[in-house]
Amino acid sequence: FFFFFFFFKQKTAYEIMPSLVGSEMCIRDRYLRELTSEREKRWKQSKSRKVRKEGPFQCKCCEQSFSRSQALGGHMSRAHPGKSDEYKRKKNKRKSREIERLKLLIAKRKYFSNLGYDYDKLLETPEGKRRIQRQIDRVTIKKIKKELTKEEIDNFFEDRILDEIKEDA
Repeated sequence: FFFFFFFFKQKTAYEIMPSLVGSEMCIRDRYLRELTSEREKRWKQSKSRKVRKEGPFQCKCCEQSFSRSQALGGHMSRAHPGKSDEYKRKKNKRKSREIERLKLLIAKRKYFSNLGYDYDKLLETPEGKRRIQRQIDRVTIKKIKKELTKEEIDNFFEDRILDEIKEDA
């Protein structure tokens, strides 16, 4: 068995990029080193944020202690459903999103009624849906949504509740 080793001559900066001369080569190399060190710093910082807290973790409701946060989360969801801070935060977020969706619906209805259309009837047919897509002006709808008064929102909810009562009867 014969092994062949090929030795390649390492190219100089001038051979790689002849347009660079003297100090330009040093500036480019220094810039690349600084860029690399910045990337390394950011990478190390991102890794340091993922450090897990050490236990024990204690339940705020019943004082029970757990060695891992995951175990405490499971305990909270089974033993005290709806009482954790995380659950309350998520519930509030869902509620605010629902309100924003309803405000958007009210704004769309108002926008199309100003154009002379009934938004709900347009949604019933494929042609109506295409008309909505063609004529929708998102900027104007956003403005209408911001300008909605509490009375308009309350009226919408009252109308919606009345419609649901009529459907049930």
